[in-house]
Amino acid sequence: MADTKIVVDVEANTKKFRAAMTGVSASLYAAGGAASRMGTVARGSMTVMTAALTATAISAKLVATTIQKSSMLFVEYNDTLARTTAIMGGTASSMAALDEEIRKVGRNTRFTAVQVGEAANALAIAGVKADEMIGDEALLNLVKFAIAGGVDIQTATNIGIAGVKAFGMEMDQLEYVSDVLTRTFTRANVDIVSLGEGMKFAAPVAHSAGISIEETASAIGALGNAGLRGTVAGTGLRMSINKLLKPTFDSQVAINSLGLAVQVLSPAGEAAK
Repeated sequence: MADTKIVVDVEANTKKFRAAMTGVSASLYAAGGAASRMGTVARGSMTVMTAALTATAISAKLVATTIQKSSMLFVEYNDTLARTTAIMGGTASSMAALDEEIRKVGRNTRFTAVQVGEAANALAIAGVKADEMIGDEALLNLVKFAIAGGVDIQTATNIGIAGVKAFGMEMDQLEYVSDVLTRTFTRANVDIVSLGEGMKFAAPVAHSAGISIEETASAIGALGNAGLRGTVAGTGLRMSINKLLKPTFDSQVAINSLGLAVQVLSPAGEAAK
């Protein structure tokens, strides 16, 4: 009887032990799952935090770059305005008015104040005064000219000034010159750059011969319609004018055969001859 009792007690204790261990195992499994889920959440949180920190760093870099670029543009604009002031020798009030005009044109067009300031500097070198840039709207007209031609304002400024100078005109006629050139490249098969190139080669000789800017631009436009543009058109027109100013014997025969008696193109051409 004693042996049987011992066996029963051992089995009972073993069952209790297994039941207890099963509970412990379940608790550990639950704890492991919770820990796993906590680790997943923690990893997700760290990923979000890392992304946020990265985005913040990128934003800070962009802000710093923007500030740096703005500072450089500000310095560049001030340098340009200082050069313009030195060239014109204007008063403080006139330069303040010009500064406001440049900024206004920059605000109301696709060009920046720095670009408009460069145009003002080029006009100052050409002899244009601050009141002419403002009152005569020289800057605004150049901007319109550049927009019509689809070029930057510096290119438009150079072409416009060259046209004025080549035909011995005054700078207050810049608007008229830009209008003549605009009518030409919008009605003929030329663009503003090729027209400017053609005028560069032909205009001085044409002016010496007494040919107006309207006639010269029209001739370059006509050559453009025939497929001759830019330097080719300008040099070809210049050679033609020179030959009319000083016709060779064969040229004179050809002219006479047409019933013409052309020696010079105008009184101004007499001097050029």
